[in-house]
Amino acid sequence: MSHDHRWSDDARHHSGDSRDVSRNGRGGPDARHRDRVDPRDVFLEHVALPRGREREHVVNRGRHYALRGSESRTLSAVGAFRVVPAHELRDTFGRPLDPRQGELWHLRETGLVRTVRVDTDTVVVALTKDGRSLLEAHRRDAEAPALERQAFHDGIQRPGELKHDSALYRAYLEEAERLHEADAEIRRVVLENDLKAEYQEFLQARNRGRAMPTADRTATPTRFGAGPPSVTSPATSRGT
Repeated sequence: MSHDHRWSDDARHHSGDSRDVSRNGRGGPDARHRDRVDPRDVFLEHVALPRGREREHVVNRGRHYALRGSESRTLSAVGAFRVVPAHELRDTFGRPLDPRQGELWHLRETGLVRTVRVDTDTVVVALTKDGRSLLEAHRRDAEAPALERQAFHDGIQRPGELKHDSALYRAYLEEAERLHEADAEIRRVVLENDLKAEYQEFLQARNRGRAMPTADRTATPTRFGAGPPSVTSPATSRGT
């Protein structure tokens, strides 16, 4: 297991602005019922991976990894959006990720992510096949209907549209603020190709006379940015 000696894990070496992703281990009722889930943590709710500040051992297909909560968050967010700019992601102390050091360096060295430079100012992060496999193997929503599970992606699908695709995560964070003000809860994000596939599944189910699941009949997809993805955000009342 590679270890980055250039980046200290000791919180005493950092400012008092640091925070944990969660203090509830790898999930559980407390993680599910917080008053508000940080929009950066929405995708972490779908997987059972470490959430604390200290790195924990995780095994997948005979391979051993050491992950902390902020790294689990990075993997799940990148998997949900396929590509995310490194500077939009945060380490356990709230700092932007840098592919040359720290947590992003660690994830790349362990073979879970890859980085691609888009221009002089932007480096995007994408999951490798091993990174996606890790998320799939540790799903918390594995038994949920397909239309309620967060999809995860690996690799670069459209190299010519990286600039556009890399802007979606920032658009999501901005839309998440608006949805929070509207008292809505974000449960997952659906990218364009997944949305088309789900619509086809809906049409086929309707043709076969099957009703859609209740959760999806009540969902209100909200589109943002220049195109997909859509945010599945059922309106909820804080008083209930």
